[in-house]
Amino acid sequence: IIDIGGGDSRLPDGLLARGHCDITLLDISARAIDNTRARLSASGHAMEWIAGDMCEFKAERKYALWHDRAAYHFLVDAKERAEYKKALLRATAEGGFLILGTFAEDGPMKCSGLPVNRQSCADLATEFGPEFKVIKELRHQHITPWGSPQMFSYLVMRRVT
Repeated sequence: IIDIGGGDSRLPDGLLARGHCDITLLDISARAIDNTRARLSASGHAMEWIAGDMCEFKAERKYALWHDRAAYHFLVDAKERAEYKKALLRATAEGGFLILGTFAEDGPMKCSGLPVNRQSCADLATEFGPEFKVIKELRHQHITPWGSPQMFSYLVMRRVT
């Protein structure tokens, strides 16, 4: 499993608690990775930690699951999204899964002061086809810690080619 943009996420904690042990965390922020590593190392869990740009990621192996909740929407340029897809295709095994969450078409226009790319589930399905087949799609209203609603598009897809 690789978690893209996981940073300070608690996803690795949950995966480890459920018995998953082959987990990679990739984030552009080395500080966020260090925070998670410090938190999890106390439990004796070994993970792979990669500080770097997801669009430039050169996987040395294939992953059964690529998870990205809220990193993809920072790719506002079509060229960046094409590089992301290349990295995704290099890193995922045929039959592997992609779980992607991004701001929906009616979601916020900025995040952390940065412009974002907003897409519907249909837009995402088109962008990641034909290599991935949609298994499930979901629109979700996320409530931020300060009480603001944000609409997300989520897709679960399976790599078919």
